[in-house]
Amino acid sequence: MCGAHLIRELTAAEEDFPHQKWHQQIRWALAGLNTQATRVRTGEIGEITPEALLLHLRAFHQGITVGLSQHPRAPGRK
Repeated sequence: MCGAHLIRELTAAEEDFPHQKWHQQIRWALAGLNTQATRVRTGEIGEITPEALLLHLRAFHQGITVGLSQHPRAPGRK
């Protein structure tokens, strides 16, 4: 899935589950990584610092973990 599709899916999850926060956390992490990548591409910074990368990856993985724990995959679905 491309980034735009991921954001649409996360927006749909937010509409379906407005009292949960995992989708917002994932979207924040993806947006932060995208911002850092854009800054590297434009030459504003030389690289994404390990600290920034770790911050966003931890937030992303934590959001995924929480989302999956609250919405387990239906049996038989791939």
